[in-house]
Amino acid sequence: SFDAYRRIIVGYIVWIAVMCVIRIIAIKNSVEFPGFTGDSVSYKLDKTIYTSVFALLYFISGAIAFILPLFSGKIGYSLTKRSNPFVFISSLVGFCMVGCSGFFIYRVRLVSETMSKLDIWVIILMLFTGAYFSLDAVGFLTEKLKPVFSFGTIAFGIVRLASEFINNHDKQYLSSNEYHFLSLALVLLFFSHNTRFLIHKESSFWLKFFGLFASLSLLTYAVPELYLAISEPYYVDSVFIFCIIDFVLAIYILARLLSVKNAPLKNGGTPNE
Repeated sequence: SFDAYRRIIVGYIVWIAVMCVIRIIAIKNSVEFPGFTGDSVSYKLDKTIYTSVFALLYFISGAIAFILPLFSGKIGYSLTKRSNPFVFISSLVGFCMVGCSGFFIYRVRLVSETMSKLDIWVIILMLFTGAYFSLDAVGFLTEKLKPVFSFGTIAFGIVRLASEFINNHDKQYLSSNEYHFLSLALVLLFFSHNTRFLIHKESSFWLKFFGLFASLSLLTYAVPELYLAISEPYYVDSVFIFCIIDFVLAIYILARLLSVKNAPLKNGGTPNE
């Protein structure tokens, strides 16, 4: 039912929090020598019982994310999303994306780094996506314009994934390239299906699955990195800004999954929040 679905999603969110703690423990107990020093901003993990247990729990969590939508076929999503919590979260995501893009440009100029053309497109599309979330939160976009703007989220997902792959494919960067790349791919797939929902007004199994798995992947990557950047005195995370973006995007996705209604339209769509 509607209420049972929400309780299950809340339980899944609690499990994500537990997984974030497990990931932090795995990193702290598996970091390769010399660990967190001032010599490098990156670190590598040895294969330990901690990393193995996390990997097992991660894929079990992915299986749970696949199973849950199988029992929520009649659950649909709101089109207008005018509830106060969702408005706040959508506004927060928009503010963070616009603000972090400006801070990223400032940091690049401060340390005299060069930006590739792909990095420039990441910033441009991050600004566009942030503006979209902000405008949608306050109700400035019509139902016809939402799908058009939503294609910007897909473009942002594509260039972000491509940029991270090119920048990190030749080194073990941060905690794990594999988890990071998978999280970005899942976000891209979620926003692709969310755009499809805005066009056809039909929710689907894949929207729910990719949303659940993407939020898990984003948070179990970003939260440990944010924790390490704050707690380790010699660890400077050069992608700290994008970890904030990953964190707020995961919160947005979870809020989206909770924006359900009891009265379904065709294939689970709903009229209003």
